[in-house]
Amino acid sequence: FSPFFGDRSALKTQDSHEKFHEKLTNVQWKKPSEKLSAQIEFVAKPNIIKDGGSSLLTWSIPSSSQISSISVHVRCGPQAYAGDYLDTLVISAAKNGSVRADHLVSMRCNYMFDLVGTDGHTSSVLATAKVSIEGGATFPRHARLALVGDGTRVAIRFTSSSQHTPQLQYGTNPQQLLYIVNGTSDTYAAKDLCNSPANETAQRRFRDPGFQHRIEFGSFEKFPTNTRIYYRYGNDKDGWSKVNFFLSPPTMKSKRPTETRFIAYADQGVGTAGRNTVKNALKQVELGFNQFLLHFGDLGYATSRAYIWDSFHFNVEPLASQMPYMVSIGNHEYDHVAGGEHDPSHAKGEGFRPWWGNYGTDSQGECGVPVYKRFDAPESPQSNAIWWYSFDYGLVHVITISSEHDWTQGSEQYKFIENDLKSVDRTKTPWVILTSHRMMYTTQKREWADFIVAQAMRMALDDLINGKVDPDAYVDLMLVGHQHSYERSCPVYSNECVASGRATVHVCVGTAGANLEHGGFSHFYKFSTVHEEDSHGLLTLNATQQHIHVRFVRNNLTVFDDFKVLPWK
Repeated sequence: FSPFFGDRSALKTQDSHEKFHEKLTNVQWKKPSEKLSAQIEFVAKPNIIKDGGSSLLTWSIPSSSQISSISVHVRCGPQAYAGDYLDTLVISAAKNGSVRADHLVSMRCNYMFDLVGTDGHTSSVLATAKVSIEGGATFPRHARLALVGDGTRVAIRFTSSSQHTPQLQYGTNPQQLLYIVNGTSDTYAAKDLCNSPANETAQRRFRDPGFQHRIEFGSFEKFPTNTRIYYRYGNDKDGWSKVNFFLSPPTMKSKRPTETRFIAYADQGVGTAGRNTVKNALKQVELGFNQFLLHFGDLGYATSRAYIWDSFHFNVEPLASQMPYMVSIGNHEYDHVAGGEHDPSHAKGEGFRPWWGNYGTDSQGECGVPVYKRFDAPESPQSNAIWWYSFDYGLVHVITISSEHDWTQGSEQYKFIENDLKSVDRTKTPWVILTSHRMMYTTQKREWADFIVAQAMRMALDDLINGKVDPDAYVDLMLVGHQHSYERSCPVYSNECVASGRATVHVCVGTAGANLEHGGFSHFYKFSTVHEEDSHGLLTLNATQQHIHVRFVRNNLTVFDDFKVLPWK
């Protein structure tokens, strides 16, 4: 996805875009004459913008020049070689023209726009315009909250290039942030990633990710659930963020809640549709779905293009800064075929690669390192950082697993799911929700390889989550993505709807922004009750003692699906 203009799928046009940049490396470059340079005007207005802002680039070249073609290329930070650019904004024959650069997100460097002229044989950088982001490289940005520890605590991560000690100020009064906490900082280098192209340094490959700062709030036991916690982050040397707030999570001492309201989706990206999902989610936050958000895999689709991570953080910050943004990995964050010694999940070899699965190179060498360094998760017995974990929040117990790690019977992750289900206290959390990136139940056509994996997941996990291993240990609702469409099952076990309702309901909501898939749905299996392939959107969930009320809300704010998950009879 280009951060500057249009909507280009990272998965479907990346090859052609890379070939265009290969052509730039083969161009014969020369310096323009001093006389020509003096006659060229190339201006960026404004040249200092807010994070995520835009600038209009205008050029004027003498009509008498031999220039036959004009293009504007953008870079930010060091170039690895001649012709190494982040993107191309325009190619034109006009000697007088303009182009707007949009969505210029802070990457802790100045944006440099090169006006390149070609005379048919050689190319020259005729002029350069600079655009800076307000606050500079060291200003604290792109906050994301997460539940940590036993799930009753919250940590914040944010990004900057500063090595000064990160600080957090918070309290219940925005004018009096009485609590002050220091944090830690971490980063990673190209050599920490598993394989190429992710570990190659270039404008569209690895770039300095800055420091990922982490600070943990203190205990919320003294505050009633849903108390507004106001905060700001940064320090006196680099500046402070604006004051924001989130709702304090339930603790062991909290009163029993009457409802738990949250948002869920998968497969987002950083294009227009993904940004519209954020706008949709913010509308749902206004309606009270503001306690946490689940994003189960395929976050920004960086796939070796490190600049996408900054764009993704900017896009989701309005959500991630006002509620815990709980992520898990998808194939495009993790799958790799080499360099497994760098895998922070410590999977054996090159990870889970069964002969029947389509576990390939989808992270393009990232192997989970960026997401591991940028997000947090709670800890529980047998959990494994962001890869698999669980937490209680009000009336729900959430189990997040990795479909990209071994989940077959007897595996470490299978044992985690089994033991975690047995530990659930249904008197406190009557509802259990399981999230995975890949789906167990699907009828979407033209996805045969994914269908094989789904069948294998059923063979491994269907008994476990449907109370066949332990009748008191079961899953009420499973939420997945991977498939870029919406699909809901009946209460289903072993491919059949269960009339009594004593079975897990499966919902796929891989509709947060990635290109929709239009292969249609098979009518062979009867467990698929509702499906939609034409709309991006998200889920809102409201859990009460009586039911979980679930809605699929399209990004045009119309409700496509509205149903309730009921207690097992």
